[in-house]
Amino acid sequence: MNAMGDVVANISGQRMRRVIFEDAARGLTITEWNPLQQDHVDLIPRILWGSDGPRYRIPHMDTRCLLGPSKNILRLERHGKLIGSYLFVGKRTTVAGIPVQAWYRTLLAIDPSERGKGYGQLLVAEAQRHFFETATLPTVLFGYVQSNNTLSMRALEASGYEQVGQLAILAMTRLFPHVDERVRATRPSEREAMVRSLSDRFSDHDLVDVDQSFEPEQHLVLEDTQGIKAGASFARFHEQLVEMPGVLERWMVRNGRRFPVIGRILDFDDYDFLWFSTLHYPEGDVRSLYKVLETAMAREKIYHGMIYLDTRSPMYREVSRTGRGLVAAMSDIYTAEVMVATHDLDLELLRQERPLWISPMVPF
Repeated sequence: MNAMGDVVANISGQRMRRVIFEDAARGLTITEWNPLQQDHVDLIPRILWGSDGPRYRIPHMDTRCLLGPSKNILRLERHGKLIGSYLFVGKRTTVAGIPVQAWYRTLLAIDPSERGKGYGQLLVAEAQRHFFETATLPTVLFGYVQSNNTLSMRALEASGYEQVGQLAILAMTRLFPHVDERVRATRPSEREAMVRSLSDRFSDHDLVDVDQSFEPEQHLVLEDTQGIKAGASFARFHEQLVEMPGVLERWMVRNGRRFPVIGRILDFDDYDFLWFSTLHYPEGDVRSLYKVLETAMAREKIYHGMIYLDTRSPMYREVSRTGRGLVAAMSDIYTAEVMVATHDLDLELLRQERPLWISPMVPF
């Protein structure tokens, strides 16, 4: 046991417990802890996420914490009781060709009865200090904050995070999705070749992690007589929508139960959706991508999907223009700010024209 606590295991995702902050006068500790504990699972559904934009609850935190090979959960406790948490997903990757350790930060949660006491700011600051002090490579802490979430933006900016880019959050809807029989799951034997192909395809992006994040069973491809033509990874998520900002969205929240067609796409009390990532298709043939996405919807029996794309990406300009469905096209395109803090790395490198890779490992 060292002076800062006992290390049960290392950062590989196995069992680990390490105290990184203590304030005896207030009875506060912050602990780096794996695996997920039941009190953490119980805390997350009590949080109302969002600020001035969409507001929602996450009923099943455990499914998001299982993503990615390297996860760190920071637990803020007062007198031994959990009052806050912060999730980090780690990966080795590159920025402008420079090897870096990147940590995706997400789901900063403070018990509703403890808000307004500076605990969120404490977690943000101590997490940054901890990851930078223990860094052995240039380090990037990054996350996506919905542009209208003013509370989270202020907390990050106060700790030195800066905005380096913007993501578009694109909805896709299909009332009656069709299965294209040419679409299939990637075979395990194809993983190595797919990782190599996708790494080459996205070599002009930063924070690429295909070698770590690619899961064949979660990646569908459209194959024709000439080979694999298009593909996408997908994950299933569940939320409870509470408030929506747009005029159309507010109308659907109020009237969704009265109109079965709306409820088929958006059941606000029981909102299941597919999150798509690792998108690829021949330039100019975005329709082949939509065949993959629509097939995933049909097979999963989910009629609403979400796509995050860096607005600097040429793919964003194609995907956002057409094919997302009538309801999606009528809805607002929401945006998220890419907030970054770096150690031993010039932050300006992330402000260049190179788009950021949106990884399947990040449980936004």
